[in-house]
Amino acid sequence: MQHNDEAKLYKYLKSLDMLYRHAMLGDNFIDLTKMTQNSDIQKQEKYPNPMQINQQYNRQTTNQPTDYNTQNNMQQITQKVMQCKLCSLSKSVKDSERLCAILPTNQAFNNVKEAQTKSKIFPNIAFIIETLHLKEAPKAGYAILENLELNRSNEMLFDIIEKVFLLHKESVFLFPLFKCAEVGDNQQISRQVRTQALATQRRICSNYLHTQLENVDYAVFFGEHICFDFFEITLQEASGKLLDYHTMENKKVICVCVPDIMQMLINPKLKKDAFINFVLLKNAIYANSC
Repeated sequence: MQHNDEAKLYKYLKSLDMLYRHAMLGDNFIDLTKMTQNSDIQKQEKYPNPMQINQQYNRQTTNQPTDYNTQNNMQQITQKVMQCKLCSLSKSVKDSERLCAILPTNQAFNNVKEAQTKSKIFPNIAFIIETLHLKEAPKAGYAILENLELNRSNEMLFDIIEKVFLLHKESVFLFPLFKCAEVGDNQQISRQVRTQALATQRRICSNYLHTQLENVDYAVFFGEHICFDFFEITLQEASGKLLDYHTMENKKVICVCVPDIMQMLINPKLKKDAFINFVLLKNAIYANSC
């Protein structure tokens, strides 16, 4: 009899817990048992569908309740990007060659000590670069890490994520400023980015990125142009500083600006200044997550 009463009490408390979470989290509420089942299924797939990753991310991620408008969610950003015909860059790629982001699929620390600290809130952090080069066209505006071209720039980016921030590369957002992706042998976009101002193109794509930043708490901006686009300061002025970016929903994102990865590869001295900024942001993440 006592066992039945305990079972009923457990079931009642579980129902209350589910209702509470649903009230607090709304569309972000998830059933953890279903999430585990879904993750087991995904492990069996060699290459998960990027759109499923996007949908799964929207369901699973969030360390605290959010009140963002549905107009700011990833799917609506995707619709706008996929239909964009507002500049010359959009006419230089196929409609299928649009990349909104590479989303986190496994939020985990790349460090045993960090991983064992259960009290830490996992940081929602974005690494923002001007362009990303893919092996093949993304699906529905999203790609997976395996689709990234293996080059020195991407290798250095992964080293920064895993060796400096001690995060798995699968656990962070990768946001390209320019949503038209270079695919295969096409290097037209990066060539134009290096040689032209592209003021109109930057303004248009920045609007999409402004909306995407609603989903993160921290961000690393790579490059002089992106730094000026978002903070109206030079990299020299941003050196050694944490920068506050306020989104359209008045959410504060703690950021740093560092040189472009290609510049750091060409001039290794720039890595020192970048490392100082990385440590500043890493310390801020640590202080806020404890």
